[in-house]
Amino acid sequence: MRPTTDAPATERTGTPTAAPRTTDSGLALATLDALPTPLVVVDAAGSIVQGNAAWQRLAPACAERAGATCTYFDICGPVLAPDQPGPDALLASLQGVIDGTRDSLAFTIVPATGHARLVVAHVTRIGPSHRGLAVIAHEDVTAQREAERSLRRTALRLRQAESLANTGSWTADLVHGTFDASAEAARLVGWEPGLYRAEAWTAVVHPDDRPLQARIWQAALDAGVIYDCRHRVIVDGDTRWLHARADIDRDADGHPLRAVGVIQDVTSSMRSQLALENERSWLRALLNSLPDPVWLKDGAGRYRACNEAFEGVVGYPEEHVKGRTDIEFRPPEEAERYRQQDVEVITARAQRRFEVGVPRDGVEIRCDAIKTPMFDEDGQVIGVLGIARDVTAQRAMTDAIQQSERQTRLALDAAKLGIWRRDLRQSGHVGYRLDDRARRLYDVDTETIDLQTMMKRVHPDDLARVRTEIAATRRPDGPGSHSMEHRVVHRDGSEHWLAIEIRVVFEGDGPSRAPAYSYGTTQDITQRKRADEALRQSELNFRRMAGTIAQVFWMGSPDGSAITYASPAFERIWGRPCAELYRSPDLYLTNILQDDRPLVERALSRLSRGQSFEVEHASATPTAPCA
Repeated sequence: MRPTTDAPATERTGTPTAAPRTTDSGLALATLDALPTPLVVVDAAGSIVQGNAAWQRLAPACAERAGATCTYFDICGPVLAPDQPGPDALLASLQGVIDGTRDSLAFTIVPATGHARLVVAHVTRIGPSHRGLAVIAHEDVTAQREAERSLRRTALRLRQAESLANTGSWTADLVHGTFDASAEAARLVGWEPGLYRAEAWTAVVHPDDRPLQARIWQAALDAGVIYDCRHRVIVDGDTRWLHARADIDRDADGHPLRAVGVIQDVTSSMRSQLALENERSWLRALLNSLPDPVWLKDGAGRYRACNEAFEGVVGYPEEHVKGRTDIEFRPPEEAERYRQQDVEVITARAQRRFEVGVPRDGVEIRCDAIKTPMFDEDGQVIGVLGIARDVTAQRAMTDAIQQSERQTRLALDAAKLGIWRRDLRQSGHVGYRLDDRARRLYDVDTETIDLQTMMKRVHPDDLARVRTEIAATRRPDGPGSHSMEHRVVHRDGSEHWLAIEIRVVFEGDGPSRAPAYSYGTTQDITQRKRADEALRQSELNFRRMAGTIAQVFWMGSPDGSAITYASPAFERIWGRPCAELYRSPDLYLTNILQDDRPLVERALSRLSRGQSFEVEHASATPTAPCA
C-alpha cells in the first residue's frame, strides 16, 4: 500500500507518482498492481486515496478525474446497477464501515468498458494503523451471473420441454432406496416435486401391472439392460399410461448404484393403440360374420388373409392358406383364369367384376367376384382384395329390396304421416309450410299457416306443455330434436291425438349459434290412444275378475322357468305372496307332495313342447304342510 501521511491532500487521490516511496511501500505497490482484483482505498469522505493497476483498467476515467473534489462515488455513481441505493446512501454506509458501526458493505456497478460487465464492490475497513480508511475490492461476477442465468434458463427450458412432451426425469438412489422426481415427473404420478422412498413408486403403479413392472425392473438390475416398461398408474382416481426408461449406473464390481431415467405420459397413444387393436379385432369379427368369401392376395398372387367363409370354400384354415397360390387349391385351368383376372385388376388399377365358380356344400354355384386393387402410401398396387357373392342371392336380395320399398311406401301411406317445415330466421308471422296430409291432420286449408293459427288447433289442456317443449327444442344448448304427443281440436269439434317428431337445424357457433329452421312429421295416433285406453281398461277388468275367482291360474314361460302372473287365489291357498313366486318359479314345485312331483314335472315337459296338459296333484298349504 502506498503511504499517504506525507503526501499533500491534493495528491491523495488517483495514482500519484511524485511522492517518495520507501522500499517497503514500493514493494507493497508492486504487489497491489500485480493483483488481478481491482482495489481502491478511500477515506470517510469517499475520496480515492490509492488504486491499483487493475482498478485503473476497470475505471480508466478515475485517473483523469482524480482530485479532492472527485470521490469514488463521483466516478461509480453513474454506473451503479439500477437496483442499488444512490451515492449518498452508499457514502453513509461507507462511513459506517470506517467508524466501525457497520461490518461491511457490498454493492453492484456496471462499468462502461465497451461491453456489459457486472461488478460487485466489497467494502472493508482497514486495520488500526490506517484508521479512517477503507479498501474496496471489486469482483467481476459477470460470468458467474451469466452462468446462473444460463442455468435458470436451461432449467426453465427443461421444465417447459418436459411439460410440452409430457415427459419427466427422475433419479433413483439404489443404495439408500430414494427416488428424486422432477416437477413434471412428479405431476405425472400425482406427487409434489421432491425426494421419496422407492416404495412410493410401487404404490402408484396399477395393481394389475405391478408384477410385470417388478419383473422388468429386476431384469434390468440383474442383466444390466436398459429398463423399459409401459404400465398404468392411478392418479386421483384416473388411470394413465406411462412409458418409463432408465439407465443404471454401477460400481467397479457391477453393483447398481443409481438409476437415471425418464417417464412419459403415453395415455393417448396407448389408448389409440388399444383402440386400433380393438378395431382390428372388430374388423376380423366383421369379416368372419360375412357369409361371402373374402380374401386378400399380394402382387404375386399369394394369399395374405381370408375370412372363415373362404376357409370353408377351400377346406383349409387361414394359417394354411397364407403364402399359397390358387394352383394349390383349384384345377390348373381355373387357377390360371383367376391369375389373369388379378393381373387385369393390377394393370387397370381399378375394380373389376368377374363370374367365378365356387364350390359350396358339394355343389358349384356361380358367383359374382368383385376384385379391388390395394395401394400403399405411395400409390403403388400391392395386392388384390376379393369378395365372391352368390349371384342368385344377390338377385333375391334385389327383389327383396324392391318389395321392401313398396312395403315402405305402403306403410308411410297407411301411417298417414304429414310433413311440415318452418323457417325460424324470418319474423314471427311467417309460420309453417305443410304438405297435404299435414294440412288434413291440423284441419287447415292453406299450405302456409302462422304459429298462432297452429296453436289454436292444440287442445287447451295441452297448449302450455306444447309451447314449452317447442321452445326447448330451439335453445342453442338444447338437443335440437324432440318427440311429443298432444291433442288437436278440429273445426267440427272432434279431438285427435297426434305424434310429433321435431328436428331443429342451427347456424353459427358459440354465442352466435341460433336456430335456422325446423322440420318434422305428424302422425294421427288417435286409434292407438283409444286402443291403449281400451287395453288399460281390459287389464283392469281382468285383474278385478281374477281377484274374485277361487281357483289359481297363472301365466309364464312354456318351460316353467318364469312366472309372469298368478291370480290372487295363489296367496290365499299357498299362503305366500305372488311376488315370491315371480322371483322363484320353483316355489310351485316345492309345495307339491313328493309322490306327485314326477307326474307334474312330466306334464310341464309336455307344455314346453307345445302340448297342453291336465293333471291332479296334492300340494302343501299353510294348514296342510308336506309330510
